[in-house]
Amino acid sequence: MGSMQSLEWEKWALRDTENYGKDTGNSIGDISECDRDFVVIIKGNGPGRRVTINMNSELTQWLEENLEKNDLLLTPEYSMNEVTMSGAMLYCGWPYYAWSAGYDTNYRAAQAVTIYTTSDSETLKKTVQQEKITYILFEEGSEFEQQECREETIAAAYEKVYETQDGRIRIYKTTE
Repeated sequence: MGSMQSLEWEKWALRDTENYGKDTGNSIGDISECDRDFVVIIKGNGPGRRVTINMNSELTQWLEENLEKNDLLLTPEYSMNEVTMSGAMLYCGWPYYAWSAGYDTNYRAAQAVTIYTTSDSETLKKTVQQEKITYILFEEGSEFEQQECREETIAAAYEKVYETQDGRIRIYKTTE
């Protein structure tokens, strides 16, 4: 469909949504099933309803420039944001992503809870090394499995290599 046709189709779909799902009594003028799907897509993804991600953010650029293909980043349980969309390999991310890739998400969640909540630096270092995590992302106020994440032990054990301008996100490198 050409761009002009597409624009006209979108205008029609938006204009005719008042009849969506109604029996107008005019079978020729009714919206077909395929057309209804199109209307749902247009309305459901319209202004104010779509999720946008800044793939050119300072954080995304830092991840692209500093992480290698085998680096493994521990994050809170993110679903869709600039970190998950950056292409970085995540230890957990949103549980569905890891689960659908065949990973034992319960095990990984338990290890992440240990890393994010422990006050013992030796437990932290042992778990991070065992799980081959090369970076830990800490976000202000984050929780993992409904447990408050603590930064003190992570900050004492590892070098902070990145911080957003607003100080909300910090990344620690776990390897030399």
